[in-house]
Amino acid sequence: MKTLIKTTAFLIGLSPLALAAQDWTPTDDDLATFRVALFNAGCVVNDEESALVVESSTDFSEEELDVMVEQLRIYQEIIDASEDGGIKLVSGACAE
Repeated sequence: MKTLIKTTAFLIGLSPLALAAQDWTPTDDDLATFRVALFNAGCVVNDEESALVVESSTDFSEEELDVMVEQLRIYQEIIDASEDGGIKLVSGACAE
């Protein structure tokens, strides 16, 4: 159940206010690691399985992952996967 709650919070990506509330700023290397993890998850994170792929292949906390999602949204590299939630990386190897 804890994993489901964690996955749900990750998929929502929280609000843009989450970025402002964080003291941590990802480095270019952090973002590159996150992009690779998203690619390894199939470029889309919309269920518990794909979220676990991303979480297990990085050492980032849930809060750090939320900040990176918002940062890549600002860069227009992440979009909503569907109206039902989830995220989709649309840059690099995941570009359409």
